[in-house]
Amino acid sequence: MKIDFYTKAVLTVIAVCLVTIALRDLPLVGEAQAQMRPGQGPVYEADGSLRVKISNAPLQVSVQ
Repeated sequence: MKIDFYTKAVLTVIAVCLVTIALRDLPLVGEAQAQMRPGQGPVYEADGSLRVKISNAPLQVSVQ
Protein backbone atom coordinates (compact mmCIF):
# COMPACT_ATOMS: atom_id res chain seq x y z
CA MET A 1 0.00 0.00 0.00
CA LYS A 2 1.47 3.32 -1.06
CA ILE A 3 1.18 6.18 1.44
CA ASP A 4 1.05 9.58 -0.18
CA PHE A 5 2.90 12.73 0.85
CA TYR A 6 -0.13 14.29 2.57
CA THR A 7 -0.56 11.33 4.92
CA LYS A 8 3.15 11.35 5.79
CA ALA A 9 3.00 15.07 6.54
CA VAL A 10 -0.05 14.69 8.80
CA LEU A 11 1.48 11.76 10.67
CA THR A 12 4.73 13.72 11.11
CA VAL A 13 2.86 16.69 12.59
CA ILE A 14 0.98 14.38 14.97
CA ALA A 15 4.26 12.71 16.02
CA VAL A 16 5.94 16.07 16.66
CA CYS A 17 2.97 17.19 18.78
CA LEU A 18 3.04 13.98 20.84
CA VAL A 19 6.78 14.27 21.46
CA THR A 20 6.36 17.92 22.46
CA ILE A 21 3.62 17.01 24.94
CA ALA A 22 5.71 14.17 26.38
CA LEU A 23 8.85 16.30 26.82
CA ARG A 24 7.15 19.52 27.93
CA ASP A 25 7.62 18.92 31.67
CA LEU A 26 11.12 17.48 31.39
CA PRO A 27 13.52 19.91 33.12
CA LEU A 28 16.44 20.42 30.72
CA VAL A 29 18.08 23.16 32.80
CA GLY A 30 17.97 23.24 36.60
CA GLU A 31 16.09 25.99 38.39
CA ALA A 32 18.03 28.87 39.87
CA GLN A 33 17.57 29.17 43.60
CA ALA A 34 18.61 32.09 45.76
CA GLN A 35 20.01 31.48 49.21
CA MET A 36 20.36 33.97 52.01
CA ARG A 37 23.37 34.09 54.26
CA PRO A 38 22.66 32.58 57.69
CA GLY A 39 21.49 35.14 60.21
CA GLN A 40 21.08 37.94 57.67
CA GLY A 41 17.51 38.15 56.50
CA PRO A 42 15.94 40.92 54.46
CA VAL A 43 15.60 44.36 56.03
CA TYR A 44 12.12 45.84 55.95
CA GLU A 45 11.10 49.43 56.59
CA ALA A 46 8.39 50.35 59.12
CA ASP A 47 5.75 50.49 56.35
CA GLY A 48 6.58 46.94 55.23
CA SER A 49 8.60 47.85 52.13
CA LEU A 50 11.86 46.06 51.46
CA ARG A 51 15.02 48.13 51.87
CA VAL A 52 17.37 47.84 48.86
CA LYS A 53 20.75 49.32 48.04
CA ILE A 54 21.41 50.64 44.53
CA SER A 55 25.03 50.68 43.46
CA ASN A 56 26.52 52.22 40.31
CA ALA A 57 29.57 49.99 40.52
CA PRO A 58 30.34 47.91 37.42
CA LEU A 59 29.21 44.31 37.51
CA GLN A 60 31.87 41.71 38.17
CA VAL A 61 31.19 38.35 36.61
CA SER A 62 33.01 35.30 37.90
CA VAL A 63 33.06 32.19 35.76
CA GLN A 64 33.62 28.97 37.64
